Amino acid sequence: AVRAFDPWPGNWFEHHGERIKVLQARSEEGKDNGTNNAGVVMDDRPSIACGSGVLVLERLQRAGRKPQDALEFMLGYSFNIGETLT
Repeated sequence: AVRAFDPWPGNWFEHHGERIKVLQARSEEGKDNGTNNAGVVMDDRPSIACGSGVLVLERLQRAGRKPQDALEFMLGYSFNIGETLT
């Protein structure tokens, strides 16, 4: 699904008033996400609960910054496990 919207309109979410682009992600279908709430941050990979399975964010970009692999991104930014992304 991420590739379907690349390059336009793009994939993004807002977190604390900042738009974060999702440049690459992978789906882990069939994996129990432990919640029925789509958009919930499950761990520090970061993995996001979906209606069915999990979306693992692999490459992200903050506004005005360079694209980063998720591990590098998470060194300077964090999500709270259990919070819901919009």
